[in-house]
Amino acid sequence: MRTLSIIAIAAGLSAAPFAGAQAATVFASAGEIVVDGPRSSRGGRDNIDNALGEELGAFFELGFGAVVDFTFGGLAQGDVNIVEVSFGRPQALSEEATVSVGLNGVFTEIGTATAIAGQAPTGTTLSYNGLYDTVRLEDISPIRGNATSGGFDVDRISVAIIPLPATGAALLAGLGALTLLRRRA
Repeated sequence: MRTLSIIAIAAGLSAAPFAGAQAATVFASAGEIVVDGPRSSRGGRDNIDNALGEELGAFFELGFGAVVDFTFGGLAQGDVNIVEVSFGRPQALSEEATVSVGLNGVFTEIGTATAIAGQAPTGTTLSYNGLYDTVRLEDISPIRGNATSGGFDVDRISVAIIPLPATGAALLAGLGALTLLRRRA
């Protein structure tokens, strides 16, 4: 019976740090063009930095058929939110990008972000249960007419970063509690 109470106390102590550990929303901090595609330079839309950070307004045009990787300064798990800027313009055509998440260079497709003219700019949210360190966007926008540049327009990308230091602290607290309680027993 004493052993069970020791285990219950240790489990409670080790779980306590998790109670306040919430994933934080983090915006893309770096981007890299893996496969380039034709894009316009008008209004700075060829500047990949426009897709980084939280600010809305400036954007980066992927370019037809382009593949671009975005990173966030840490491991992520859960939702990926992508805001595309063509949503509010009725004259804009549908633009799409395949969304994949990657860990150490291995990627898994999690869905498609589609911007349909006339929608509100809330973005597309896709979920993934595993860990990832990169979000990859591949433009699959249909080329219409004589368009020579364009594609999906990324305003911002956000993910949920796991608070790994809290996880480590919880593990150490639990192990320490078990050690102390074992010595007393």
